[in-house]
Amino acid sequence: LLSACGVESYRRSHTRIGARLPSAEEAAQLRMPRQQPLLETESIDVGDNNRPVTYARTCFRADRLQFVVPS
Repeated sequence: LLSACGVESYRRSHTRIGARLPSAEEAAQLRMPRQQPLLETESIDVGDNNRPVTYARTCFRADRLQFVVPS
């Protein structure tokens, strides 16, 4: 799909990771208590010209996920 829009290659510009309490809908969908924090990631991928091509915001149960960030 990106290629059809003229994006030949892209790279992850950044990923922001934070914690917050879930909304009622998020807690229901993730089957978790509302008082238990979740992890939220926000990421942006950019093309060769450094213009954003994708944006994603995702929530995860903090008790069931581990992030590994290579140095």
